[in-house]
Amino acid sequence: MASQVMNERASQSDQMRLKEIRIVTAHTDDQVGELKLLTIEARNHLYAVLKDTEKCQEAMRDWTKSRIAEEDRRTSRDHAILEQEKRMADTRKSLLAYFGPSHDDASHDMENVLGHITAMTLADQDRVGAVIQHPAVQRWLLDPCFGALLVHGNGRRPDPISPTTVACALLIHIFSKKVFLPTVYWFCGLHTGGPNGHPLGMLRGLVCQLLCLSCCRCSPEDRKGLDMRDLGKLLKLLRRLLRRSTTDGPIVCILDGLSFYETRHQRNDLGRIISELARLAKSSPPKLILLFTSPIRTSYIGRPGEPGVNLTIAEIPDHVSGAKQGLDSHQIMSATETRARKLSESLGSGKMDSQEKGQ
Repeated sequence: MASQVMNERASQSDQMRLKEIRIVTAHTDDQVGELKLLTIEARNHLYAVLKDTEKCQEAMRDWTKSRIAEEDRRTSRDHAILEQEKRMADTRKSLLAYFGPSHDDASHDMENVLGHITAMTLADQDRVGAVIQHPAVQRWLLDPCFGALLVHGNGRRPDPISPTTVACALLIHIFSKKVFLPTVYWFCGLHTGGPNGHPLGMLRGLVCQLLCLSCCRCSPEDRKGLDMRDLGKLLKLLRRLLRRSTTDGPIVCILDGLSFYETRHQRNDLGRIISELARLAKSSPPKLILLFTSPIRTSYIGRPGEPGVNLTIAEIPDHVSGAKQGLDSHQIMSATETRARKLSESLGSGKMDSQEKGQ
């Protein structure tokens, strides 16, 4: 009997243990299931992370390729620009060497003319002031679209260095040294003989001065077929240089002493040059701001039916009021510089466009 009871108790105990084992096993199975789910989720998350990483890596590779390509393009572009600049510099040097040392004539002329002021009579100094203060000259100073202005000095005699010559030199000094506008010029009265003593020499001088300006870009094509004795080819080169100018506005061009080139053998060439320059000053946008002067009234340029018929002509009176008062250069030049500075500012700020539209 006792043995039977013990067996029953042992059986119950085994059943209880078996039940506990089953409970533990079921709980373990649940945990294993949850772990499997977590493992699947972790694996899916890892796959997603790896996929995103691959996308990031691919995007980084694409970005790196694009950056390398951009750097290659920039390097190639910079190299091309440097090569172009080198070709332009070589062409500029070649052209200046072709024209010879005469391209320095204009700067030497400026020194000569400005040094002449102290030797002028008071009456001639008055005429210098009358030229600079003439209303037409003052309007010309303010309007980059004025076109071409011809000033007749109407002096007693056609001196190589006349009051109009000195007035031009003072204006050139203001433009080139004070307000820093690109300026080219020629004093005809100082070149009536020698290799440049004619309109063709004047044109060569203007072309050489344009070549010396950093704003005028040249091309190897400019050297091909060029003949410094051919007026047509020189005018073509002049147009090219002005067309490629990188300035915000036109270039100032001042020519003094036109009457010296109005001889029977020279006036036709002079007329072609003046007509071309005047056309460039009237183009849209204008390539030049033109001032022509003559110590006496011109007999060919500006006359009806002759070259330069569209020029605005200003006449300096035969007798200037306030004679023999001398040139109050400081007062006159200060006011003139103010107007020239306004002109420079209008060119730099784009006001020229509005002035063109208003014409």
